[in-house]
Amino acid sequence: MLLAGCCLIGCCLACSNTSTKPLSKQLPTPQYSYTTDTLPFRFEQSNQARFTARTTKKGEIFCNLLYPQLDAQVYATWHAIEKEQFEQYAKEAHRIVYQHTTVATAIHIKEYSNPQRKTYGLLYQLEGKVATPIQFSLTDSTSYFFTASLYFNHSANSDSLQSTLEYIQLDIRRWMDTFELNRH
Repeated sequence: MLLAGCCLIGCCLACSNTSTKPLSKQLPTPQYSYTTDTLPFRFEQSNQARFTARTTKKGEIFCNLLYPQLDAQVYATWHAIEKEQFEQYAKEAHRIVYQHTTVATAIHIKEYSNPQRKTYGLLYQLEGKVATPIQFSLTDSTSYFFTASLYFNHSANSDSLQSTLEYIQLDIRRWMDTFELNRH
């Protein structure tokens, strides 16, 4: 019995030392501060990410939230809208998410509501070998529509990216919770 227990422990130790699964990255604790107030919106971003934005001639604002240490980025677009355009933008955001159905093994949708900030939206979590494992949209349904997608700069292996994905997902949730219009 003792010999069998020693063999079992030895086998477990040998298996754990020869694992080919990559070790998860040591992820730093983020500090948060608001993005620039020169845009029509703002939100709290992690100090582990770098925020950039540029405005197009059509009044759209393209934003990037780059995570250099994590080899990832969130691409986002702000659209100033009229109330009657809301449905068009909502359908387009839905269409973009569901383009992944050929490779996604699951798509989880969470409704988002922050009545104090008059911000509502959807958070999509896509499983499988998808290019964008997290996408979300935010709106007040009358004056703006904001969409964002998370991308990694390498092929998405969901097992090895899980801790990084959870880390960025917390940032995205913070982004959604603190998103507000700038009243200039």
